[in-house]
Amino acid sequence: MNLQSIPSMQDVLDRLGGIAPGRILAVPPPGAATEDDLVRINARRDRLCELVDGIVVEKSPSYVGSLVGGFFLYRLVDFNRGFRFGGVTAGNALFRLAPNLVRMPGGAFTSRDRWPGRRIPDVEIADFAPNLIVEVPNEGNPDAEVAIRRAEFLAAGVEVVWQVDRRAEVVEVFRRGEASPTRLGRGDVLDGGDVLPGLRIPLNEVFDRSQFRRPKQA
Repeated sequence: MNLQSIPSMQDVLDRLGGIAPGRILAVPPPGAATEDDLVRINARRDRLCELVDGIVVEKSPSYVGSLVGGFFLYRLVDFNRGFRFGGVTAGNALFRLAPNLVRMPGGAFTSRDRWPGRRIPDVEIADFAPNLIVEVPNEGNPDAEVAIRRAEFLAAGVEVVWQVDRRAEVVEVFRRGEASPTRLGRGDVLDGGDVLPGLRIPLNEVFDRSQFRRPKQA
């Protein structure tokens, strides 16, 4: 992104999906950040960030969202049984989706076929897209941001996106090349499809747990 060609900072925020301005790091200057800057910032471990058009963008954290996402990652790890099909990464793994675009999904599965030489790469930023990702948006993620991120992942080669709405108790399954998602709720079973055939996750195992629900208003 060439900031000199952009009329205002609002255009930058719109490009990022209407996020809060406080999530954009001022140093390095927006539009001038590099992948090395991103790795250095994330190594400090006081924040997790992504790189979009030379802009370092802080992820919006959610403790409960991490718990919910962690449940799905646990099921992926258990099914995978130690790199049998590929690798499962948590929400701090960086993926280069395009030049100057490095995203960090909430969780991901990558098949062995996408690893260079079918071996686990020892890199700070993976130069490939995972096959399947898990996203658990929260209040800090505007709908437009969620849609932009999802479109970028799918365009980069992600085959399936599991987008979890813990409040509505729904998982939307977005598949690459399909116009609309499949909506699954309590009582339905989420499956691995063509990415992980045989994987089945009964969603009541997630949504029947009262600690993941929104507290009732007094």
